[in-house]
Amino acid sequence: MKWFLDLTMRGKLFVCFGLIFALFAGVIVTAYTGIATILESQDRLYKENFANVRDLMALRANYNGMRALMLEYQDDPETFNLNSEFMFGKEFLVAPVVEKEAILKKIYLPEGEWIDFNHPQKSFQGKQWIDYPVLLSTIPVFVKRGSVIPQMPVLQYIGEKKNAPVWFEVFPATEGRSATFSLYEDDGETNNYKNDLCNKTEVKCVSANDGWEISVQHRKNEWKPEQARNLGIKIHLEQAPKTVVFNSGKLKQTNHEKLEKGWYDTSENLVWSWDKLTNTCWVKWRDNESPAEITIKK
Repeated sequence: MKWFLDLTMRGKLFVCFGLIFALFAGVIVTAYTGIATILESQDRLYKENFANVRDLMALRANYNGMRALMLEYQDDPETFNLNSEFMFGKEFLVAPVVEKEAILKKIYLPEGEWIDFNHPQKSFQGKQWIDYPVLLSTIPVFVKRGSVIPQMPVLQYIGEKKNAPVWFEVFPATEGRSATFSLYEDDGETNNYKNDLCNKTEVKCVSANDGWEISVQHRKNEWKPEQARNLGIKIHLEQAPKTVVFNSGKLKQTNHEKLEKGWYDTSENLVWSWDKLTNTCWVKWRDNESPAEITIKK
């Protein structure tokens, strides 16, 4: 019976990346241990959700977000017959564990640098096979360097919190290169999107010799959140920056715990913080629909 429970948990972790999870979530009866395992293993990917359902569905379906590695890396022969892992968008590589009682997962990483999404301090160079330690609560997920991931707090349903913040997790590219993402948003409930009533936010992070230049701009703003909200940047760095400038004005550094508690408070001033536990620089500001130009100096 243990082997059945093992593979059942593995299967549930896997289908979280596919449409079948959304279709059958309401009818699957899961033991408490199974739910706990899923929540633990998806602590970062599913407790900090993609910014909206439509964007996630487009990533999964319309743009073939869940796709074989050979479609993305057609010049790499190692990917031609690789059926044990897949790309989730262009940013994520997912390698589900499907063997019972497994303690290691053999994973192929194509060209580029790949960061362990569950442990961002660890990274691997591509074009090699690695042995990745796994537990029952583990599903290996890697994000490619030079990616931007939109996130927001977990919500029980669309519109639960009208002022829910949105932040962009940045895994900066190498010097001289840029990381970009285009975020689509609408009300999530009506057919107004058919009339192009939406909001599109373009995020770009350029890596320079002395720091990073980040721009956040609303390219199309036909839809707006019902209440004022905060936007943010979370960027992974090797060490705390010397200064952070927002639209030519130098920002004041604040305690990271204070910043985290203030995501729903839109009355606060522009602030930034350094989380030494995760080596991430956070910038938070009120979304006033104006372009944001952020300069982070090493």
